[in-house]
Amino acid sequence: MVGVALATSGVADDKAEIERLKKEIEALKAKQEVIRLRQELADLKKEPIVEINQIKIVDGTAYFKEEKEPFIGTAISYYEDGSKWRGTVWENGQAISSKRFEPAAKSIKRLTTLTPLCGGL
Repeated sequence: MVGVALATSGVADDKAEIERLKKEIEALKAKQEVIRLRQELADLKKEPIVEINQIKIVDGTAYFKEEKEPFIGTAISYYEDGSKWRGTVWENGQAISSKRFEPAAKSIKRLTTLTPLCGGL
């Protein structure tokens, strides 16, 4: 009888382990799906990168060309040689950060200016 009890107990333990492993696998699959969906959403939300001369400032708010919604994205200014001068990130039409790039040559003149648009960022 003891052998039968041990065998039954082992089967019950195996069934419990199987159920635990199935739940763990389902949780991992769900986590992977969440990661995949987050990446897909991030890809869909990628913000545009435009040239600064495509941005219009109206009453202190930036707009892309003739759009009615405030600009969200990055506007780039360039040196005469085509290398990047400055990139500014915009959210809801407001400049929130700016990065200046090193020129290819120190004597290059800028084609466009961004400083007045972003309030000196």
